Amino acid sequence: MVIGIGVNLTPPGEVDQPVATLQDAGVKVGRNAVLALLLNQLQQVLTEFDANGFAPLREEWMTMSAHQNQRVRLSFSHGEPVEGVARGVADNGALLVETAEGLQTFHVGEVSLRRAES
Repeated sequence: MVIGIGVNLTPPGEVDQPVATLQDAGVKVGRNAVLALLLNQLQQVLTEFDANGFAPLREEWMTMSAHQNQRVRLSFSHGEPVEGVARGVADNGALLVETAEGLQTFHVGEVSLRRAES
């Protein structure tokens, strides 16, 4: 399993999309403290995942997803991008996207989610 996590503590400089930072949210904390909190929480979640799979974590994940019910564009390392509406994740963790062809599941190695233009 590979997990990619990005946390912007401060503005990252010039980027091609809107970003949010902990600093913008009024959170003043050092990167070591953020890392410690993140690793402690990650250990708890991965222990739950190891014991019971993704299904028990699914509902909480869906309530926190920034892309839930939003238009998205999925970019893959190989193949054409896919656009649709993010509909959450399945019990096995596969991404659910409603496209012109219907509800599709995605569980390939690397998927980049970017909010699609309306």
